[in-house]
Amino acid sequence: MKLNRTFGLAAVMVAGCLFLVSSRAQGWKVTVDEYGVGTATDPSGAVLTLGSAMLPDPGPGGLPSALTYMLPFMGFPGDVLLIEPGTAQELSDVLRFNGQGTLVFYSDRWDPSEPPEPGVLADTGFPTLFQGNLLVFPEVGPETGPNGLWNYMPAAGVATQPGWDPLGVSYNFISDIPEPGSFAFVFGLGALGFAAWRRFSSRA
Repeated sequence: MKLNRTFGLAAVMVAGCLFLVSSRAQGWKVTVDEYGVGTATDPSGAVLTLGSAMLPDPGPGGLPSALTYMLPFMGFPGDVLLIEPGTAQELSDVLRFNGQGTLVFYSDRWDPSEPPEPGVLADTGFPTLFQGNLLVFPEVGPETGPNGLWNYMPAAGVATQPGWDPLGVSYNFISDIPEPGSFAFVFGLGALGFAAWRRFSSRA
């Protein structure tokens, strides 16, 4: 009887280890945008809503108020710099990991002399200094889409890449989102165009 219990306990432990290994293989998936809306899918597939706030960035050259997401893991410290498509060095976004379970999302402003667009929390401009550990990419990627969806995945086994986590992680950053007012404007133009077309068609 004791042998059977020992064997049963060992089987449970092995099953648990196999589940842990399979969970680690899946890793985290984090998606954040410029409005402070973010989610994290954990290795089991559960979706968590990420908290966000405008907080002081403690990193080098950090701004006193920057869009900060609270991650459910630490994330190795470092900066990921995204360069505008078609340019050599014009910054589009900076994604900063301070190694404290936070992700700071900085984005460019069309006119630095103007206040940020309403609701676009990330449009604060950039930190004045960067971390020594940084990666630079053109703002293109395997998941680039109409709203500027950009994917970054720290290389597996490279524990020093910005945002790295031992469970594995991929990040989706949604940048350059049309604002609600822009949607209304475009929709209004479309409605006017449709009305004009119907009027013209009815006369013909």
